[in-house]
Amino acid sequence: MKLERLQGSSGAAGLQAAEVLIADDDPSCLAALESAFRIQGLRTISCRDGREAWAAIRGNPRISLVVLNWMLPRLDGHAICRLLRKHRPAVVPVLMIGQSFLREAWTALDLQTRYVLTKPFPKSGIDRTVASIVLDAFRRC
Repeated sequence: MKLERLQGSSGAAGLQAAEVLIADDDPSCLAALESAFRIQGLRTISCRDGREAWAAIRGNPRISLVVLNWMLPRLDGHAICRLLRKHRPAVVPVLMIGQSFLREAWTALDLQTRYVLTKPFPKSGIDRTVASIVLDAFRRC
């Protein structure tokens, strides 16, 4: 799995009170990410579509990091990143993009995120990658 760090997003609230929202319509990906963030001591909230994710983000001030699949039903992850920048700029977004769409995302979109995770990712590497995201994102507080 490849993690890329991008510029232009604000830091997150403190790790002690932090909650992570994960939005993906793939149950196995969702489960792997939930487990990896819990290993880091973070509470996770899971959503299967974009509208559900945005409603949860708007309604929960403890969410300080969100992991969003680029292609989500009802509201895509890229649109949520734009909404975050406008309405919740302190929330750190991580956008997941399938390897086959990565080039399109870089060239056609103004990515509104600091991090991009490419999918599919191996279960064996996700724990280490999540640890890196958490360390970097919460160090910026």
